[in-house]
Amino acid sequence: MTKPSLRVHAAAAIALAIMSAPSGAWSQNLIQNGDFSALGTLNGTSSRLSNATPLPGWTATSVGANGGIGCVMIGVSNPATATPMCGTSYGSPSGAPYAYGTLAFFPGTPPGGGNVYAGDGAAAYAETISQTINGLTVGAQYTLTFYQAAAQQTGPTYTGSSIDQWKVSFGTNAQFSTAMNVAQQSGVNWASQTMIFTANSVSQVMTFLATASANAQPPILLLGDVSLKAVATPEPASVALLGIGFAGVAALRRKRARRRIAA
Repeated sequence: MTKPSLRVHAAAAIALAIMSAPSGAWSQNLIQNGDFSALGTLNGTSSRLSNATPLPGWTATSVGANGGIGCVMIGVSNPATATPMCGTSYGSPSGAPYAYGTLAFFPGTPPGGGNVYAGDGAAAYAETISQTINGLTVGAQYTLTFYQAAAQQTGPTYTGSSIDQWKVSFGTNAQFSTAMNVAQQSGVNWASQTMIFTANSVSQVMTFLATASANAQPPILLLGDVSLKAVATPEPASVALLGIGFAGVAALRRKRARRRIAA
């Protein structure tokens, strides 16, 4: 009985190697400080972002009429305790004991770990966080993943439910995350989000903006574990080798089938 040729075995091996090869650059996270673990000068006393206290890798920009409110919640993991949103030194507009940074609900540490960025979804206090992504391939697709959650600020005058979403812009394209329905003085647990963007320039800005329905009082959106990776697309040479490999696998199967029939 004739053994399968060395060429057929080699082709099959090529196919297996290509299919099981690591993705290399495809798996590289293009976002800097996506888990907000690098804090720079931020600390537990005052973690509100501004030009004076930037977050490494990110740029915070106030776009609300009353100034933007965005903070990094540092080392907070217990949802049963009062949660400082903007640090212990931040003032309370509604009077003690309702510190502005205390949330009625907190979902704990993001599934991916790290710290939490918290943004006010009210338009009057809106703030964006952004960073420039370089080295993109025009026309290539990129997968953005992150975790989102939602809460409401504690306070005697804060009432009403809200529908909260992150608006994510990448270059000239924008998408909204899954809507979170937040009951009065409550919240929504962490949920994974995935978006696909196509690059139209070699360098583009990725921007996150917290948004909420107008009746929110006040809505706080939470963000964690941000990642942007190129969608895996084999190189032309790899595609050709893969075709050869599949042809070899098919030939090997045909030989085995003929031997079974002959037997």
